[in-house]
Amino acid sequence: MPGRGYGIRYDYGMFKQNIVNGSQKESPDYWLEYGNPWEFKRHNTRYKVRFGGRIQQEGKKTRWIETEEILGVAYDQIIPGYDTDATNTLRLWSAQASSEINLGKFNQGDYFAAVEDKNHSENVSRVLYPDDSTYSGRELRLRQEYFLVSSTIQDILSRHYQLHKTYDNLADKIAIHLNDTHPVLSIPEMMRLLIDEHQFSWDDAFEVCCQVFSYTNHTLMSEALETWPVDMLGKFCRVTCRSSLKSTTIS
Repeated sequence: MPGRGYGIRYDYGMFKQNIVNGSQKESPDYWLEYGNPWEFKRHNTRYKVRFGGRIQQEGKKTRWIETEEILGVAYDQIIPGYDTDATNTLRLWSAQASSEINLGKFNQGDYFAAVEDKNHSENVSRVLYPDDSTYSGRELRLRQEYFLVSSTIQDILSRHYQLHKTYDNLADKIAIHLNDTHPVLSIPEMMRLLIDEHQFSWDDAFEVCCQVFSYTNHTLMSEALETWPVDMLGKFCRVTCRSSLKSTTIS
């Protein structure tokens, strides 16, 4: 079956296990230390992912301004099929800062502050499953999930338009399956992009999303069924949160 998978290209895995005096000691698992010969960096495939900012209403048009921007850069891995010559693609996103360093602070000798924004941006794809027992850990987890879905939905829409030169047949050509709760922000994110970037009406965008998306969860355990505080969603994914709240109201 032809398809395409998406995920995040983490710099570090979950952890490297060491046993010291009969106890587990965890250390970073830098799985990319020697490179990855099976991946292909797509230098020209990158999308801006925006966080925070504020909403400015201009008549019927909504603008999302004064945002923090991170670049999602694509790395592709080829996935061979069984007993077939066909292959599919797994596209992983790596977070890259939209600007490298603050040269002014660097020249003033404030070297840590000069790269603070860069490190903050690229932390999004630094570690698989960061500890979310703290508020900052939950913030990072949410940023990771939104980074994944925003990069992915932008890529899907871009590839569709390159092939068909229209979005009118979107529901006929695309099926998106959400594997567990982590990528479910894909739905309000597609709503946001169709309405704000591609001039769909609310009703038309909602109808497309109802036809395009399917969902599977793999357990009914409460810790696997994620919930997020509305204030945290609004802080980082302001316009997408607006789409989510409105669709919840009319569903």
